[in-house]
Amino acid sequence: MKSPVLLVAEAAERFRLLVPEDRVIVGFSGGPDSVFLVHALRDLFPETELHLAHLDHGIREDSGRDAEFCADFARRLKLPITVERIDVGALAKKTGVGLEEAGRAARYGFFRKLKDGVGFTKIATGHTLSDWLETYLMNLFRGAGLRGMRGLPPRDGELIRPLILVEKGEILEYLGKRGIGFREDPTNLDTSFTRNWVRHELLPLVKTRFSGEADAMRKHIVAVNEAWDYIRNESEAMAGKTMRPSPRGERIFNRDALLDYNRFLFKMMALETIPGLTAGHLEELASILEKGGETHLPGGWKAQASEWDLRFFQHELASWQGELLVEGEGEYPVPELNLVLEVVAGNAGEGPLSASFPPAVLPFTLRTRRPGDRWGTKPLKDKMIGLRIPAWRRELTPLAVQGNQVLWIPGFATWRMKGPKKLTLQIRRLSDEFWFYDF
Repeated sequence: MKSPVLLVAEAAERFRLLVPEDRVIVGFSGGPDSVFLVHALRDLFPETELHLAHLDHGIREDSGRDAEFCADFARRLKLPITVERIDVGALAKKTGVGLEEAGRAARYGFFRKLKDGVGFTKIATGHTLSDWLETYLMNLFRGAGLRGMRGLPPRDGELIRPLILVEKGEILEYLGKRGIGFREDPTNLDTSFTRNWVRHELLPLVKTRFSGEADAMRKHIVAVNEAWDYIRNESEAMAGKTMRPSPRGERIFNRDALLDYNRFLFKMMALETIPGLTAGHLEELASILEKGGETHLPGGWKAQASEWDLRFFQHELASWQGELLVEGEGEYPVPELNLVLEVVAGNAGEGPLSASFPPAVLPFTLRTRRPGDRWGTKPLKDKMIGLRIPAWRRELTPLAVQGNQVLWIPGFATWRMKGPKKLTLQIRRLSDEFWFYDF
């Protein structure tokens, strides 16, 4: 059986947790896991700079003793430490969440603020194989998808979990043999918390049926994360191949192209695109991708599937409400739509963004659509739907209009007027910013 220190070395190598230039903030509670983590990192990576971070949650009356222990531990090992205190109970009431969730948010906020403040690169926490299994089971019974089935990922951006292959019992045995002291948090015995119930009641029962469970779980972590890395790479490639040019703050994808991909892979791409999506959100996204429609997502995001676009956005784009009277040759810029209309003499032929008309086309108005607009005898909306112009793009589409009759939908359709074509209308881009025709 491998020693717990060797398991830390294996995790660091297998999951690429550390590079030589890393400087690491260590989340340090003073409990056995974080104490072992510091010793293991010092033994395995003596050149890596460590800075301990202890957050006093203010839940227990004697929590100050934990802070004293942590400060003394850091002093003895000649390591820098930052200690802060926050009233997690008050934070939970203020934010309307449970103590566990409020404590977690406070801890990670503290770690990230400290990391940025001292210019470090990674945050290491003392999550173990046992913590991973508890999280895995809780996610399983909550109906989590593959992301939930990862439990606690060994590496999540700046966050690393070097103890992820080490079981809690192995850590306690290691510290006991060497006489290394630590603090015990009595709240970890309170089974009113779901995690503690899983730890103290469910898992002991499971272990009576299965032997060698730790080795099996280690293999599972490796397999799941190998699969995750592959799927994530594939989803990134999928996003790269299907993403369209998008306005600032938006993400637009080719809906037809997305429909050619596996449904599960699409969900994984959505997870990487918008943070905080649940299994329910992913199902709804898959549904509107196939059928069309709109749905609300966390963080004020919306998703809209129409015609050939799947669009993720937080704010509706402002449409142009103005208009230009076009009475003769010349240039007519519309900065709001990042385009300029040019009217020139002669029949220059029809390209995607040009059309030739007889002189009777003048005068006309250049604007976007309005209620009552028509294409011949049919409503303009019906024509735009027939042309598969996505709903959100219809508000940005420039139109050449006489009265309420639309004569030209640049890039899509030209009304045939009688007479020799002596004028050419053409649309071009004003700047490199996004414009309607970026699709």
